[in-house]
Amino acid sequence: MKILKSIGFLLGLPAILVVWWYFASRNSDSFFVPLPGELVQTFIDTWVGDRFFVDILPSVRRLVYGVASAIVLGILLGLLVGLNRTARAITEPVFEFFRALPPP
Repeated sequence: MKILKSIGFLLGLPAILVVWWYFASRNSDSFFVPLPGELVQTFIDTWVGDRFFVDILPSVRRLVYGVASAIVLGILLGLLVGLNRTARAITEPVFEFFRALPPP
């Protein structure tokens, strides 16, 4: 019973919010507040239609290439700096400067 209640709370709030959104925006013709049905149709057209292969896959491919390149380059430069005393001496002031900056 407790699991069923948890699932009800987990799914109930999003369902209530979507129903409220539908009734609040059904007479609106604003570009900034689309109807939930229009949004679902656009989502399906983008993720299931032809645009998936034209727009989504090339972007995901570029993302994967960029992340993989950054990982390989970061590991190689980290090994270079960690194993070479001269490289460490050159880069240490820069690393210490960035260490002093607070994270965003």
